[in-house]
Order: sequence, then C-alpha cells, then structure tokens
Amino acid sequence: LTDGSTVKTGFLSNDIRNEQLLSRQGARGVLLPYDDGRLAYLAVLPPEGVTASEYAAALDGAAIGELLGSAKEERVLLRLPKHEAGYDVTLNDALASMGLGTAFDPGLADFGRMGKADGNLYIGEVIHKTRIKVGEVGTEAAAATGVIVTVTSVVVGDYTTLSFDRPFVYAVVELDSGLPLFLGVLENPVS
Repeated sequence: LTDGSTVKTGFLSNDIRNEQLLSRQGARGVLLPYDDGRLAYLAVLPPEGVTASEYAAALDGAAIGELLGSAKEERVLLRLPKHEAGYDVTLNDALASMGLGTAFDPGLADFGRMGKADGNLYIGEVIHKTRIKVGEVGTEAAAATGVIVTVTSVVVGDYTTLSFDRPFVYAVVELDSGLPLFLGVLENPVS
C-alpha cells in the first residue's frame, strides 16, 4: 500500500510471452491490446519515490503519448493483481459552469418541445458512472473486453518480470489518439 503496509491479494499471471513494455522517466508498464486493435489496457508502476496518485495527477496528453511511444516488444512474465473499481459523479455543477445552467433551472429551462407536463420540464440531474474489473476472464470496462491468461509456466531464456505489487496507475486507452477512456489508481486491490 502507499503507506508501506501490505495486504494479501490474488494475482493474475501470464505465460512468458511477448508484450508491449513501456518505460519513461523511471516509470515501467505494460500495454495489453484488446482484440479489436483500437483499445488497450495500460498499467504503469510509477518511478520509485513517486506515489501512484502523484504520477496520475502529472499525466497529461503529452505524457501519455510519450509513454505509449516508448513501447517495445519484449518477453515478459506479467503479474497483475485482480481488481475492481467504479466511479460515480453528478455532473450538474460541471455542466452549469460550462454554460448549461439554464437547463437545470425549473423557471428558465424550456424543454416544452420534448413533451407536455403540468409544470416546466428541466434537467434535474446528470449522472456519470464508470466501472472496470480485471479478473480471470480479462478486463471488463463498459463494452471493452480483453483476456489476461492465468496459467503460469516456466520458460528457459531471457525475459522481464513485471510485477504490479505496489500501487500503480491503470487505464483503458484508445491506441490511435492515446486518449484514456478510463484512468485510475490502484492503491489497495480487492481480494
């Protein structure tokens, strides 16, 4: 954990195989493309001495692009903890600050063309929810699904071991643009 304490959790492990390893300014990670070739699961261990939250806060479009640009195919033994996360947010204030405040005001909103009601129609609430789960069947995030092989084997030869055994940043990214569709920090995996 971030405070240096430990927890027990289940890990997924692949056969040693070719994966896209990432390396940028002391951070190390892996890019696991989905079958559609458009999206990939990204996991990054921040540099030593930098928390996963600090690292995630510093990620912008350019940094993600440089990280993805550092990808090199190597033989890898990957160890990744099973995890699940969700995020729910009400977007009313954010949308109002972008100029859509009238839509939330019962006295000013004008959605009369949408239907008839005894009072004014207005937007009461806008809610956004995201979920991501990484387990034996792969990654589930919205409609994106990938597979992480869960069988471990011994292979003779050179390979890199990449074990996500401390807090890390994860994302589902669109490969052409580098745009993260999901971005999170795993500090304490769900066992």
